[in-house]
Amino acid sequence: MKGTLLHHTAEMLRLGKQVVTSQPLHVEETGVVNAKGDRSIAMDVEVEKAFINYVQKHNLPVAIFSEEAGKISFNNDPKFLLAFDPLDGSTNYKIGKGLLPFGALIAFYDGLKPKLNNIVAAGAIEYTRDLAWVTDGRKTTDLSGGRVVLKTDWVINRSTPVYLDLYYKEGYEKYLVLAQKIFIRNTG
Repeated sequence: MKGTLLHHTAEMLRLGKQVVTSQPLHVEETGVVNAKGDRSIAMDVEVEKAFINYVQKHNLPVAIFSEEAGKISFNNDPKFLLAFDPLDGSTNYKIGKGLLPFGALIAFYDGLKPKLNNIVAAGAIEYTRDLAWVTDGRKTTDLSGGRVVLKTDWVINRSTPVYLDLYYKEGYEKYLVLAQKIFIRNTG
């Protein structure tokens, strides 16, 4: 089963791309506050529905945690936890489709108590430039199975961009002093 989860990861990323590209811009707020505490927009919900329908259609033995709905379970005996953000970068999507990056993140964890070392399949797609990868922890490929080449000689200097994850209040407070001294571009 673990081997097929990589296939399902790639298929779900393709499905997310299809939903995002086949519909008009869905930026209106739904009135729902998601599990993260943000207001959901229509495209968040559309991609999430597509992912959930995919899981049900393929009867995957998973419990789900989505950024939009939180915990969801359809399977009486789940073996894996599936966590996803159906539209990572919702703010970028709202600002203008195709101007700033946004995409989807997916991870399958062995068991129901996720730890980073329990990931058995994961992937991400950035819709604006059609960049995607999937991994099983041993091999990372694009959605067609081609090699993903990472640049290993990156130079880090004063112009290297830094992106801070300000998801948690503690993280925001910790980096607040830094943010007051330098310019930070909010990329969603």
